[in-house]
Amino acid sequence: MLEIIEIKSASDFARYEPEWQGFLERVGSRAVFVTHPWLSTWLRFFWTDKPIEFLLIRNEAQPVALAPFLVDAEDRSLALPSSSPAGYCDVICDGDKEQVLHALLGHLKTRFNRLMLNANRIPESSDLCRLLPSVLRQHQLLQIRSESFDSPFLRIDRSWSEYLQSRSAHCRSELKRKCRRIEKAGRLEFRKYATPDQCAEALQDVFHVERNSWKQKKGTSFTAIPRTQEFYTDLAIRCAQRGMLGIYTLRLNGEPIAHVYGIYWAKVYHALNASYGESHRDLSPGITLFNWCLRDTFDAHLEEFDFLGDESRWKDELASGIRRYVRMTVRPRTPSARIRKRVEEQIKPFLRAKIPSVVWAYRRLRELGDRGQARAGG
Repeated sequence: MLEIIEIKSASDFARYEPEWQGFLERVGSRAVFVTHPWLSTWLRFFWTDKPIEFLLIRNEAQPVALAPFLVDAEDRSLALPSSSPAGYCDVICDGDKEQVLHALLGHLKTRFNRLMLNANRIPESSDLCRLLPSVLRQHQLLQIRSESFDSPFLRIDRSWSEYLQSRSAHCRSELKRKCRRIEKAGRLEFRKYATPDQCAEALQDVFHVERNSWKQKKGTSFTAIPRTQEFYTDLAIRCAQRGMLGIYTLRLNGEPIAHVYGIYWAKVYHALNASYGESHRDLSPGITLFNWCLRDTFDAHLEEFDFLGDESRWKDELASGIRRYVRMTVRPRTPSARIRKRVEEQIKPFLRAKIPSVVWAYRRLRELGDRGQARAGG
């Protein structure tokens, strides 16, 4: 018999940390954005005093699923927390997963008359994505996928030297060239912070880099977005207390010029954020620090380095694969929802695939027309 525990507030959620974290560890979930330290800190700073519908599902007193839903008070819809451009969320299941999802949806339908669910970024390989379509039919609900994102990761299954040899000659040459160039600029210090007593110094370095980064001008740095600096301060302390923190910084002649802020979870280093000082851009401090950070994760015998965020040229050169995430919504199975599903999953992908060739043909016709006019005028 499945038992569903409703968690309605952040204070209630605090009481379930041992059970929540214990379940994630038992099933080997690598979903760092579903961990208790991340969610509890995120709720404190970005969902203060707003309703939540976190569900803990047990079978014979043993947890078999976790579902952290936020409640939109205006339209009574549910959403999985979307923590950052790099962040994702998920529903974690174990045992008979279809049975668990049936129970989950059945419970939610009793609580919300017109069930609507939004997931801004969810792993395509997750149980929720794979099993939900067949489960939804029995509940007269429809899944709509509207967009996908690819994020690179590095599987650590060899030595550091073997990994370097597996990279392209161009990648190895660029790494060596950039490291030699910055070494000539002055005295380098690589630092790693992981314990509670190191948090103050680590965060001082991180925020110095953020204030002097290219992100500051764009308004996307830790120090530019309201409450973000406080969020990452509190998160660092919580993670350090639980042995999860891993902040790397690079100093040049005593000045912090780059950082990588990450969390260790399930034998994976999750690189939540990274930045470098704009005035030192020509020295490639970010790449230099990432190179050192990667080597340290190999030495620590981790299983994976997750770059998080979207793809980029330098990430792709260092990564061993990509992980796909999708934007997904669940709606009642109505005619309008079916139309939206067709638009999002068929018409829009078709247009995105065809637009480049249509644009090329349009430009080609214009060029031919311009040449014809030139001949006529000549």
